[in-house]
Amino acid sequence: MIRRLASVGIVLGVAVAPAAADEIRTTSQARYAAVRIEDVAEGKLFFRDVQGRVVNRPLADVAELTITGWEPFNRAEAALAQKQYRQAMRDYQALLDETEPAGPGAGRPKHRRELVLARLLVACDAEGRFDRAVDCFIMLCNSWGEAAAPLVPRNVPSDQSSFHVIAVNNLNAALATSGERASAAPLRRLHATLTGQPTTQPTAETRQSETDAERLSQRLTERLDRITKWFEAGRLDEAEASVRTGLRGEAIEHHAVLYYWLGRCQEAGAKTNEAMLNAALAYMRVAIHYPDNRHAAECLYRTAMLHKQAGLPARIAPLLREALRRNPDAALRAQCEAALGSVAAQ
Repeated sequence: MIRRLASVGIVLGVAVAPAAADEIRTTSQARYAAVRIEDVAEGKLFFRDVQGRVVNRPLADVAELTITGWEPFNRAEAALAQKQYRQAMRDYQALLDETEPAGPGAGRPKHRRELVLARLLVACDAEGRFDRAVDCFIMLCNSWGEAAAPLVPRNVPSDQSSFHVIAVNNLNAALATSGERASAAPLRRLHATLTGQPTTQPTAETRQSETDAERLSQRLTERLDRITKWFEAGRLDEAEASVRTGLRGEAIEHHAVLYYWLGRCQEAGAKTNEAMLNAALAYMRVAIHYPDNRHAAECLYRTAMLHKQAGLPARIAPLLREALRRNPDAALRAQCEAALGSVAAQ
């Protein structure tokens, strides 16, 4: 669509000027001023130049960005440019918390989450937080596959470093679930670089036999045990507080199960429509950003039921159909089909 719009401008002999005065500076000192950054996809930044032409540049070549109207992002970029890496990490993380629930089409440019992840990766790598940089890389590979490869973290610490150990453990967890997806290749190459050993493709039998508990860190496993016990005892405030602490401290790759439990806690305590929709938001973070997670189908089902309770019928059937597409177990499938039948009968 962007390319077609640009073509129309050329055919009519009219320069399609960008409506925003964004700026891009690259690692080779090239500068693109008065452009309009439109999208981030497949490891590239797409923008319109002053003549309305759509141009792209690899994100790996970007040194600094200014995006009109997105001041929190610009502050993070300024901190990164001034080598205030720790501050930049905090600023990007805050942005990530905002962009994750918004969805890929919210705001300009599109796919803001991936842009923030890519810039957070750079800040973490520069600060020496290799473990967090690898977390970002894993997430970008899940979105872009091979196209994320140029963004691989390069500030590799000693193999005796705790950051190195955590990074390898997180790569192991990601590779255990990668299967044949495009994300596997760059992650396997990084794993081989860090361990000095080629990573073999896991068999379907091996993947099936691995439990979630085996892939999670011991700390997170213990946290989930506490959350489950508190939730079952009705101690929802304590359970939710532990979830939120986990979201601040655990690797991004492990956030799906925490968002699931955030939704469960908020749903159990919801007494108003606003509270119900907050729970639905937590569930949809799992469904959107972690589509292969084992909780994704249940999160879609629970979101549909929350919409029903809140008197918002328009999204119930689409959510249930999407839940069925995510291969739920037999019991959940029966619940989805029954709920879908009930909607159709109304």
